[in-house]
Amino acid sequence: IFFRIYTMVQLKVKWGGKLYDVDVDVNQPVDVFKAQLQSLTGVPVDRQKISGLKGGMLKDDADLSSMGLKDGQKCMMMGTAEAPPEAPKEKPKFIEDMTSEEKAKEYLPSGLQNLGNTCYLNSALQTMRIVPELWQDLKETNIAGDTPEQQTTAALKVLNAQMNGTPETVAPNFFVQLFRQNYPQFAQQGEGGAFSQQDAEEAWTQILSAVAQTLTKDDTNTVEQLFAGELTVDMKCAEKDDEPAETRVERFRSLKCHINNQSSTLEMGLTGGQVGKAFRCG
Repeated sequence: IFFRIYTMVQLKVKWGGKLYDVDVDVNQPVDVFKAQLQSLTGVPVDRQKISGLKGGMLKDDADLSSMGLKDGQKCMMMGTAEAPPEAPKEKPKFIEDMTSEEKAKEYLPSGLQNLGNTCYLNSALQTMRIVPELWQDLKETNIAGDTPEQQTTAALKVLNAQMNGTPETVAPNFFVQLFRQNYPQFAQQGEGGAFSQQDAEEAWTQILSAVAQTLTKDDTNTVEQLFAGELTVDMKCAEKDDEPAETRVERFRSLKCHINNQSSTLEMGLTGGQVGKAFRCG
């Protein structure tokens, strides 16, 4: 069993003629401390220069737990804050105050009704809705065929047409029924016959794969253009320094975000998931 001790100290940070009390977890990276300062002062992390602590100017890779920080200790930050956003020229109008006609005119997204543990599927479908290039290609494509992939893509096209131009909630009965029929793993039922909750990423991957197989035309694949990328993978034996690294290129449609106790930003999570060790015999 591993125990982690969280040590909090309150630093007094001087900036712009003001003194800010900042609660700092010394077990967290420096960029977490700087992110706190950005939320208080508006000074972006990359513009911050912090002095007055042990070791002179605070470095991004410094270990706060080894600096002997104490409650009430003072330090100074230098840096220019970003300009505050301008006030809106027109008075905001809230959705609750709009008529149905105004909501439709503003192209507000319509909701999807939960048909019984279908929130995982609704979240995947709503995520796809924010990619206009995908729906434009679907609209312009005449889908003919009865494969599971073609049926799923055609049902997606119909559902998108239902959701366009209305702010009201849509019940995706036809799509859900067809999706479960074509992909039985999403039709599993628990005790009492209720459909089981499923994984949103698995649903996203399945739908995207079906659309990719259906929208391929003239050697052009819309899904590959919009969602795919390439990773350059370097593999090197840690026990043989003189052995050159093996490099290969891998295509992906899903970029994993590796989250642990050091992942304080999205960038750290994405880059952390790209480094690892593998073991082999022989």
